[in-house]
Amino acid sequence: MNMIISESLRLYPPVIQLVKKAERESRLGKLIVPTNIDSVIPIVALHHDPQIWGQDA
Repeated sequence: MNMIISESLRLYPPVIQLVKKAERESRLGKLIVPTNIDSVIPIVALHHDPQIWGQDA
């Protein structure tokens, strides 16, 4: 039952996106994020990404 609930929450998360504000300059891989920039993190897109979850995402 726990696996069914976890998979349902992965496919249909209660929060569809997060917004984060950079308080100081940061580096994300090759990307430099300046101070006071809002970043939107799409949870639904992350949970359906085949690179993370495999081809049956």
